[in-house]
Amino acid sequence: MGKQENIFYVGPHGSGEVVKIVNNILCGVIAAGIAESFVLGVKAGADVKTMAEIIGVSAGASWQLANQFPARAFNGSFKPGFMTDLLHKDLGLALDLAAENQTPLALTALSRQMYEMARAEGFGREDYTSLLKVLEQIAGVEVRG
Repeated sequence: MGKQENIFYVGPHGSGEVVKIVNNILCGVIAAGIAESFVLGVKAGADVKTMAEIIGVSAGASWQLANQFPARAFNGSFKPGFMTDLLHKDLGLALDLAAENQTPLALTALSRQMYEMARAEGFGREDYTSLLKVLEQIAGVEVRG
């Protein structure tokens, strides 16, 4: 998604929207997991760079941990690449699609609530990784490195 060499035929009309929604579910849930886990790690005394390096070659590795968080949140930059407001909207679309298909999405619903917290703190127009700031405030730590 996003690069010319990554153009796929996904099926009949509407199939592309479904894949986009599924991708954005993963984006939101994984980012929330990264933010939450790194806040805990720092609060418990671990170094951000060390955690990112080790996790980057372990089962918790992800594109977001390798790219988004180091380039943005871990440097204190929340300039939007993909705004919190947009991810929140997309997670709402996912929940609508799930309801239409009678499919529970508990993690998606919880993640959307977490991004709602970020929006309530005024981070809606910032990058979705700004969720980290909300969790930092709650835990009383700063995740940088």
